[in-house]
Amino acid sequence: MTNNHANGIIDGGIVNSEITVNSEYEINEIYLDKTHNNVEHPSHYTSGKIEVIDFIEDQGLGFCLGNVIKYVSRAGKKHSADKSDKEKAVEDLKKARWYLDRRIKEIEEELCN
Repeated sequence: MTNNHANGIIDGGIVNSEITVNSEYEINEIYLDKTHNNVEHPSHYTSGKIEVIDFIEDQGLGFCLGNVIKYVSRAGKKHSADKSDKEKAVEDLKKARWYLDRRIKEIEEELCN
């Protein structure tokens, strides 16, 4: 069995891992820390002290309000090849407003029933 410590890039994020080779066909990789990658911990959701999804789940915000928090928190942080950072920030804030308006409408409809 061979152990190797490796640093690399997977899905656009830095990965710190330990790789164990048990045989020529079996490779086990253990992630030693939570570093940024585009699937599990995107940098545009992890720029503060807590990850956005952890806050959303802790507060039990549900789909619409969770998306409001998601889009507000990433506004200006998620880059796009075809839009400037300011254009992308405005787009994210408009998405947040759309989800907020949808949630307000849901609550108002509940009040009428």
